[in-house]
Amino acid sequence: MWFNTSMGHIRPTIDDEHIKQIQGLIQENPSWHRSKLSQEICKLWGWQNAVGQLKDISCRDLLRELDKTGTICLPPALKTTRVPGKGSDKISHMLHNNEIIDAELKELIPLKIEVASSKAESDEFKSYIDQYHYLKYDRSIGENIKYFVKSRDGITVACLMFSSSAWKCRARDEYIGWNKEQRVSGLYFITNNSRNMNKNKIQTFQGNAA
Repeated sequence: MWFNTSMGHIRPTIDDEHIKQIQGLIQENPSWHRSKLSQEICKLWGWQNAVGQLKDISCRDLLRELDKTGTICLPPALKTTRVPGKGSDKISHMLHNNEIIDAELKELIPLKIEVASSKAESDEFKSYIDQYHYLKYDRSIGENIKYFVKSRDGITVACLMFSSSAWKCRARDEYIGWNKEQRVSGLYFITNNSRNMNKNKIQTFQGNAA
């Protein structure tokens, strides 16, 4: 029997019935690739975020874990396993102003925080991060939002990116002090600070960024 109780953004605890359901979908639909399989499972389980987007990337991670342990047998991957730095995001490096801003904060305020919403702005953001952040850009997964921080003269002084919260993070969870049930219900209200970069190591903000 298929069960389609909605689980929202919560990652399911897999039991024997879930395994039978996944195995049934694989056997009954041999032409489905892994992406199609994960999308259909999300639809059946109601596994989506608060705005209705399927959590198919999280589902594929779950399916790979089950395949690795031999619990299920996934169809062959259409693409080879992603290598860090070789993700789907195409990054073109742009030329940026590398001059150090040697100024007091009062000379730059009021600061303006702008969302990188257009493709051009997103490309510019990726270029900054990939060139000046020690972790590079790699790729963004799941929900995320990118910001430029600009001086009153319109000069970009920092870049910030926030992403969907990690399912588990020991240091965070111990600090909050919540149990498993509280974490499951409250995780949606938490975000990850994925990237925090002060462009060109701006002297004004060195050592002061969170």
